[in-house]
This record gives sequence, structure tokens and C-alpha cells, in this order.
Amino acid sequence: MKLSRALAVLCAAALAPLALVVPSAQADLRYAGEITDADPLVADHLPDPADRCDPVNGTYAARRTDTVSFVSTTDGPRRILVRTASSLILWVYVNGTCVGGDRYPDDLAEDAAGVIDLDGVPIARGATVQVRIASNTVPAPWTLEILQPGTANAAASGRATRYVVLPEQVTCANATARATFTKKARKAARKGAISTVIFKAGGAKVAKVKTRKVRKAVRKGVLLERIPAGATSIDVVVKLKSGKKRKASRPYSAC
Repeated sequence: MKLSRALAVLCAAALAPLALVVPSAQADLRYAGEITDADPLVADHLPDPADRCDPVNGTYAARRTDTVSFVSTTDGPRRILVRTASSLILWVYVNGTCVGGDRYPDDLAEDAAGVIDLDGVPIARGATVQVRIASNTVPAPWTLEILQPGTANAAASGRATRYVVLPEQVTCANATARATFTKKARKAARKGAISTVIFKAGGAKVAKVKTRKVRKAVRKGVLLERIPAGATSIDVVVKLKSGKKRKASRPYSAC
């Protein structure tokens, strides 16, 4: 398997004879590679027309295969898609069990875009996921995308991260998320050093912690509510008694 430089830098990946294993991953990840003669021959059944694994009726054959593996840090359904100009086959395994596969575009739009995909793949936090991509012909370049609405795409940045832990995931079904606080924030709250904490998502205020409720908030966390469906960031401003402000932000996939 040949990997693009972008993939190597993004994933800090280590190659194994069969699989590319990447660090604990979150949604909206993108990988790129190419199936070659150097990749292992892996025997598997073809997915059926309903995108299900078919160990009974599916054609069983060995094909050159690339495998991307990761451990999920979030809960929720994913869309897993492969973009390619070649004829490829996709399988997804969760904790060693095949949960779906695809080998044909679902409609004309996907056909024109060179996409095969699986929608709504249920993946729990801590699950080990393997995405297998196979081809009958080589070389076969591919791009893999793992998408989940409402999930953080990067770590939070800004000086307020010393006080606030912005959530890993927005629950799109009820437009909520929960922020927590650091040990530094708890110490500051006991000393009365924090005045207010304001959270915004997509520019809309989703929570405010007033002075008298700061100590309770840093112990129990803060529920962020009515997060706009199109929001692609959550921002926080921590105002200190000294008058100074500390800010932080984290990017998300929109719900």
C-alpha cells in the first residue's frame, strides 16, 4: 500500500503487513492510499445488494486489500465512504464483526463522484474499527472519509483550556453537549477568582454561568443547550475577577 504524505503526517501511522493502524480517532477523518501488488491478498465474501455482509451467498475470493484501523473516541452513527476512480469493495468491521459492506454507488450522484459508502454505521466509544478496501486490479488509489455529525474535529485551542474542557461531541438529536472544568478551575472557583463563564455555538449563546453558580458548575459541569444545527464551533469565555478574559474554541462537524 502506498500512502500519501498527507496521510502519514495526519495519522502518524505505523504500517503492518495487513493493516494500517492509526491512533484513537474521532469523526471526520480522511485517509488516502493506493492498493498495489505489495498489499496482502485477503479472502472475503462480497457484500450483498443491501450493503450487508453475506458470509453464505456472497462470492468468496482473495483480493489485494488495504485496511485502516482505529479506536473510536465518540459514540454515534457514522457515514463511511470511499472515493475512487477504480472499482473497489468496502467492508467495515466493528470489534471484529463485519457490520456492512458496499461495492456499487447508490445513485447517479455517487456514481458521478466515484463514491461507495455505508450510512448510519453504529459505532460506540472505545470500539475498534477496521475499514477494509479491496480491489481486483492494481494500482487502485483511494480516499477514505469517516464522518459523524456533531463531533469535534480537533482539540480545543486558547488560554481558556486551562479552565474549561470543551465537549468531545454534540448530541444532535437534542442539540445539547456538556462541558466540564479542570482542576485549575476548581481551585480558582474556591478562591472566588472566576466571575462568569459564557459558552457560544455558532455565535449563539448556549450557556452562561453566573458568579454565584461558578462553584457548582465547576463540580458538576455545564449543559450546553439549543446548539444550532449548523454550528461548526463551540467557544467559551472565562471572565476572571481581575477583569481578564480567557478564551477558547473547538471545531465541530455541523449537525
